[in-house]
This record gives sequence, C-alpha cells and structure tokens, in this order.
Amino acid sequence: MCKLANFFTLLLKKVNAVTKYIHNIKLHYLFEAFFVGVYASAISILVPIKTPFFFFVVGFLKHFLAYLTGVHAYYCKYGHACKFVKKTSLPNPILESIAEGIVFFILGLFMKNVGLFIKYRIFSFFLIGFFLHIISEKLGIHHWFCKRCT
Repeated sequence: MCKLANFFTLLLKKVNAVTKYIHNIKLHYLFEAFFVGVYASAISILVPIKTPFFFFVVGFLKHFLAYLTGVHAYYCKYGHACKFVKKTSLPNPILESIAEGIVFFILGLFMKNVGLFIKYRIFSFFLIGFFLHIISEKLGIHHWFCKRCT
C-alpha cells in the first residue's frame, strides 16, 4: 500500500511539473483545450440520443457534470484564465449549462450541415470541445466564468 501511495505522490509531482512547464511556455490554452475535448468526447459516449437534440444534451451535461465532479472548482483554482480574476458573484450551474448546451447545439448543427460532422462522433465532440475552449479563452468568456467561481 505504501508503494502505491508513493507512486501517486510521484505521479502528482510530475503532473504539477508538466503543468508549470506548459503554463511557462504559453501552451496552457492547448493543454486545457485538449482536456476539454477529451471530456466532451467522453460525455458523448455516455449519451445514447441520436437526434440533433443530442448536441444540446452533451453540452449541458459537460458543463453540469463538471460542477458536480469538481472539475470547475479545479479550473477555478488552477486554470490560466482564472489566475488574475477577482471572484464577484455566485455561479448558476443550471443557466450556464443550458447556455453551453445551446452553443454545442449550434456548433453541432453547423458541423453537420456543412459536412464536418465526422462519422466518428467521438472525434467530432473532441473538436467541438477543443475549439470551443480556445474560442472562449480568446473572446474573454472564461474571465466572466472565473468571476463566478466559488
């Protein structure tokens, strides 16, 4: 049991070192976006719906489950966009999740209508999550989100 604890301690130190390196060379957007893409893909696997409403459900669940599991709290503490933002208001996970569901719905329908929704939906949701995170960073949406961190 002690060896397992030592292994996880060493692993966490390595992850922290890699995270600091990524932040120092300004790759934090790509690192965070990659994680969001993988997370969106994982959520898409869990949702069996095959209609266009599917995009909304995945976007909603992605955001809402992040609140429930502590992913948002982690992002608020360690995310690059939240480092220099003063917390000013309380989050509203339901409204924020609905908003993200709507954005996923719009992007998903756009991808589907222009032929970009790849037959491998896991990769398609990876792309939506990845690019949505980068776009949100560049538009300053994450700064607004960070003000609402608890």
